[in-house]
Amino acid sequence: MIRRVPDGVTVTFRPSGPLDAQALAGVPGVTATSVEDGIWTVQGHGNLAHEVSTALAALHVVPLALNIVQADLESAFVELTCAP
Repeated sequence: MIRRVPDGVTVTFRPSGPLDAQALAGVPGVTATSVEDGIWTVQGHGNLAHEVSTALAALHVVPLALNIVQADLESAFVELTCAP
């Protein structure tokens, strides 16, 4: 059920160096990115943390203060039953 919910994984981090706003746009599983006060939020699905970390490593950027939140069954239920 969780895999059917869009944006089931959220990864947040502060990059160790400059990072272009579109740097993670083509990463597999990424559905949205945003930056606020230097903190990146990446939403998506699948093995998102691995994909984001791999992309950052290729850019020689370390994800500092890394946080990963996986949707739980309650979130999936609410998303699926309240969707228009």
